[in-house]
Amino acid sequence: MSAVVGLGLLIASGENRHNWQMLRAYDIVMGIHTKAVVIVFGVLHIGVAVCVLSVRSALLQMMILLWLASNQIMYRAAARWMHQEHPSSLVQAAAQQVGLTPGRVLQYWNFLLVYLILGSLAVAFIERWRCKRQNDEIFMRDWRKRREQNQTNSAARSQ
Repeated sequence: MSAVVGLGLLIASGENRHNWQMLRAYDIVMGIHTKAVVIVFGVLHIGVAVCVLSVRSALLQMMILLWLASNQIMYRAAARWMHQEHPSSLVQAAAQQVGLTPGRVLQYWNFLLVYLILGSLAVAFIERWRCKRQNDEIFMRDWRKRREQNQTNSAARSQ
């Protein structure tokens, strides 16, 4: 999912006659051209996808995705704090490139954030449950071994 978003943002960074004004506008949060923000976000999303696919630990994958979602939430909060009422030029450029309205792109972005957060929390819950179950199995195996040793020792003493 992150790779698809990253590729979409990189494609949206290409200037054409429809979006050149949006891409040359300054991003209110970052203070740089929107084109640079789109490229940075696109590369970041692709990098996150590569990291998630290359890491074996489900807990670390969850932390990477939660980090990505929290960064996006902080970006949106900063834009809101700076009194940006309309969709940012970043969203407008992406919407223009894929042929959707900025409102629809914001809905998909919200869906992505909810997906990342809920998915990360679900992975954390499942991983915690798996570790607890594994620890319980290890405890029971060790307990059985000690019990058998105690029974063997007590049988040897009684003889």
